[in-house]
Amino acid sequence: MQQIKHHIKKRLIKRPFLWTTLTAAIDYKYRQAFLGIKLLILRRETIISANTLGFSNRLKCLLSSMHAVENGGGLVVLYWPKNWACRCNFSDLFETEFLEIDSEAYEILKPSGNFSSLIYDTWRLRPLTNEIPTDYRPTITDNDASNIDLEYENTPHILRQKFGKQIIKLKPIKHIRDQAKSFSVLFSAHTISVSVRSWPDCKERADAFFDIDNIFNKLDPLINNDFFVSCDSGDILDSLIERYGDRIIYYPKRTLTNDRTSSKGMQDILIDLLLLGENNKFLVSYMSTYPELAWWFGDCKAEVEYFESRQQIDKWHSMRGENTVPV
Repeated sequence: MQQIKHHIKKRLIKRPFLWTTLTAAIDYKYRQAFLGIKLLILRRETIISANTLGFSNRLKCLLSSMHAVENGGGLVVLYWPKNWACRCNFSDLFETEFLEIDSEAYEILKPSGNFSSLIYDTWRLRPLTNEIPTDYRPTITDNDASNIDLEYENTPHILRQKFGKQIIKLKPIKHIRDQAKSFSVLFSAHTISVSVRSWPDCKERADAFFDIDNIFNKLDPLINNDFFVSCDSGDILDSLIERYGDRIIYYPKRTLTNDRTSSKGMQDILIDLLLLGENNKFLVSYMSTYPELAWWFGDCKAEVEYFESRQQIDKWHSMRGENTVPV
């Protein structure tokens, strides 16, 4: 009997994807096992959404994959590993189901003779060829006429519709929806969404962009407004509360500010993002894809202004060159 088992195992290992599928089933990874069986049967072309950076970059990559599949056929497969940038499962955040793969399956599903797979590992929202209107002119120094990232109100309306169609397919879990809905009653027509990125994980960007005085200079004149604040630093939040008192609104976190290391922390980050999108005016940090996603989830309705001056932004791009990647 032992010899027979060894023979079967030896034969299966020669078919690595089937072997991965069966071992996943043995380990009770039922979704992984279902994925393997489905792909083996369908033999369909796949687009693998494989960005492994921050939460917002992953979502932009997934939206690009969904958009490409809807317009070109195929199947979206999601690679969403837990790491320093996002330590939670996709299912901890969204009810929407995708065929998900682990690292072993990801290696196997890379383009090969057995599966036709296209890897999307990008932070960008990627329009398809000829989707951008000929009269579109980007406002971001880093963009050419094929990129719509961080363009906010300058994003062509046809692309707002196309990517907006994908956004509504991403349904947050009930806890996140309920928390965002109940907390948003604190907002009024005078509430401004404030998204502050101090870049604690990127000194170069912190030195180039973050200055608390830039934030004060934008908020001080707005004496008739209150501010919903989402930021990556408890110290910054404390400074804003000290200066503006009860005009500062913030969603209380169950763990720590900007906690990417737990599912609860990541859920609170998504709640903040949805709440940012509720208001009609944003004040945000340049180069951050987080308020950009909030703008999309908020149905692209907000007017957006950066804390940083045009001189700071242009200096950054002149020093770094083009194709700088947000984190």
